[in-house]
Amino acid sequence: MRESAEFSALVRKIDDNRKPITHAITAFTLAERDLIPEDIAYDSKTRRFFVSSVRKGMILTADGKQFARADWSVFALRVDAPRRILWATTAWIEHCERCEAADEGKSSLLAFDLDSGALKRRIESPVKGVLGDLTIGRNGDVYVSEGLHGALFRLRPGSSELERLDVPGELPSPQTPALSTDEKTLYIPDYLRGIAAMDLGTHAVRWLQPADNIALSGIDGLYVSGDSFLAVQNGTTPPRLIRFSKDLQKQEALEANWPGLGDPTHGVIVGNEFYFIANSGWSEYDQHGKKKAESAPVESTIRKFVIGK
Repeated sequence: MRESAEFSALVRKIDDNRKPITHAITAFTLAERDLIPEDIAYDSKTRRFFVSSVRKGMILTADGKQFARADWSVFALRVDAPRRILWATTAWIEHCERCEAADEGKSSLLAFDLDSGALKRRIESPVKGVLGDLTIGRNGDVYVSEGLHGALFRLRPGSSELERLDVPGELPSPQTPALSTDEKTLYIPDYLRGIAAMDLGTHAVRWLQPADNIALSGIDGLYVSGDSFLAVQNGTTPPRLIRFSKDLQKQEALEANWPGLGDPTHGVIVGNEFYFIANSGWSEYDQHGKKKAESAPVESTIRKFVIGK
């Protein structure tokens, strides 16, 4: 086999997969170490970035100041600028410094005043697990995923309850949902199965079929950008940021294999730039949420690149 052309071609592909790729520069560095930052959001009115911390259970601004605090770890963030709301998900997880063991399995969707940081609304999850990722529509609809057991919810403006959109068992591990331009379709990256497209009128789900050389597993963050998907794919080796064509026939690796990338998590599109969290530090903790003994304090950065370049 070693002498065959097919084997040599595979070796070349593996070698290519190890080459460092980067198009990004540092936008800012998070001053506090060991935050386990998970998501980032941006308010165009105040020109402020918000970053969530799984470890500290709070939301920070780019200058390191605390904007808001939750009872448990903070995961997803989304700015609803017209309504001046910062949406966030919070959940009990072992990595949290302040979480009480009695709250295991609990999770909530929170609405903070975007200007003051005051908590305006709290909606408890109807299922156990972690409400981990979310997105919002132009009409104020909030779409939230639960990734441990698999569930997808919608919160209508003015509603006090989360409406389940999927059929139990349909989505094993849904992550960051992304709306189509016309907001008739919700694209749902599933950590195990790939990308599902849900018709929001009927709730029917179809699984997108990629080209044979494209892997869709391990996507944590998914974003629609023109005729492409931008994806943070941290469940692959190597972890990477990648661009897929909408028909999933073409792909381009944007970030991979450089030391400061670490475990990338999520990002936000600001104008024609994509800001993302690099070196979140998830890999420096064991399965019980304890910092590994040999691990140094983790410095996380926010990186950015121009979309399309």
